[in-house]
Amino acid sequence: MDNKITRHRLSNLLQYEWIIIAIVTAIIIVAVNMLYVVTAVRLSAGQHFHYFFDENVNNAYEDSFYNLLTKDPPENTFSFDVLEVSGEKLTKNYNLLNTRLTAKEGDAIITDTVPVDYGGYPYRRANLLIDNYRITPVYSFEDLLKDANEYLDRFYVGDALDENSVKVNFEKRTKGDNRFLSEKDKKAGLEKEILRIRKIKSSAALLEKLLDLDDTLPDDEKLFYRYTRYEQSYNIAAEKEKEEYREIYEKEKAEVGERRYGLITSRLTGGELNSGKFFRLTGGGTSDVVIMFFDLLNYQPDLQFEELSFLDTIIGRFSDLK
Repeated sequence: MDNKITRHRLSNLLQYEWIIIAIVTAIIIVAVNMLYVVTAVRLSAGQHFHYFFDENVNNAYEDSFYNLLTKDPPENTFSFDVLEVSGEKLTKNYNLLNTRLTAKEGDAIITDTVPVDYGGYPYRRANLLIDNYRITPVYSFEDLLKDANEYLDRFYVGDALDENSVKVNFEKRTKGDNRFLSEKDKKAGLEKEILRIRKIKSSAALLEKLLDLDDTLPDDEKLFYRYTRYEQSYNIAAEKEKEEYREIYEKEKAEVGERRYGLITSRLTGGELNSGKFFRLTGGGTSDVVIMFFDLLNYQPDLQFEELSFLDTIIGRFSDLK
């Protein structure tokens, strides 16, 4: 048998070896990616807190606002289970908000109540958002507080926290979460969970205080923007849609009535930070900017009330109301 090594045979061997190396490399890359996918922490809807600067709102200080929520100091805002925080600027050219909310991504929006004449009716962007997003509705602050208190009732007996109830719920909702596999990690996680529940309690108490205060203030000093859902849609509807909107508007007016949907940022004064710097219109005004929240309770039943923590930080840093 001719086993003599020639340049031709050596070239063929090296070419074959490179094919083997390429195949093995590809297999390793796929295996590593699969391992990452299997072991990585997968974010639920509630573990990603996403807020928007609406199309008419200036986001020049977005980086500072992000740092305020996540680094300044971190213990004042979200719980241990919010693993990602992000902000996004919306534009008039592409309705990104629809896409995000369809994917259940979106917790808060900083928008405006500037009246724009629409055939003699004062059309407002905030009202459009409240009317249009039925699948992912804008939360009224009354409903946000009601749902938070109902959630807390699962863990509190009067003012006393039932830590065993917290433990049972924690173990159930984190089952399969690779952050809590060892007993040591479970214990540390439970301690953080107890703090999370206590934070919801204090933040809900703050919102209740603000709503009560709002009831006592004159109209030009109120903290919250009030609106009866579907009123604007009814008033601007074309004739062929008028009757449909009349029905849902009159039902809403009779059964729900006027609700508080937006926190008026210009009413936040006396804090260490200037609300007018962070919350302003692209044209420079500050009096018509509001913060609103989305209701994704069915998709994030335990982490929906991180919105209260967001509110807590806003109130604490921009006003003297805490």
